[in-house]
Amino acid sequence: IIKFGITLLVLTVGCVAILAQTGGITINAGSDAAAGLDLYAVAELFKDSENLEKFEQALNDPARGLNNLDLNKDNQVDFIRAVEQNKDNTHLIILQVPLGHDDYQDVATIAVEKESGDKYNLHIQGDTVLYGANYYVVPANNNFSAWNIVRWIFRPDYHPYISRYSYGVFPLWWTVRQP
Repeated sequence: IIKFGITLLVLTVGCVAILAQTGGITINAGSDAAAGLDLYAVAELFKDSENLEKFEQALNDPARGLNNLDLNKDNQVDFIRAVEQNKDNTHLIILQVPLGHDDYQDVATIAVEKESGDKYNLHIQGDTVLYGANYYVVPANNNFSAWNIVRWIFRPDYHPYISRYSYGVFPLWWTVRQP
């Protein structure tokens, strides 16, 4: 657990320094912005996903209605992209909203660590700006080795997933809609 904590801290600091640029957006901790994305539902979606590309698509699927974030207050649901970093046996999936060309707001992180054999740790942490301090979701089903997506990211030939989408560059299936 200590190794997991240290690895997670190193990855999180790297993400904050490199990816979590918040530019002109100001959201107070404890705000209702987090109401636009239920992290318990995100955990269920993650569990049921085959890979990170399909997870990202399902997360933004208007028919599912899971993503209802409007962080820049333009009266349009924001697209959430997935960017992954990994180090040794820990994968950190960052869910973030592109707000400008080089401007991103992290929404949450999904940390998955392989301890040994078929033993994994997994938790989702909401960004402190949106969800407040210490907002974690740890799925009750801790048989994470049975999850397809966990097995997928720990394949020997696996390469970290980085979304192809960014500010103004969205998939063809994405439709702009009101929250």
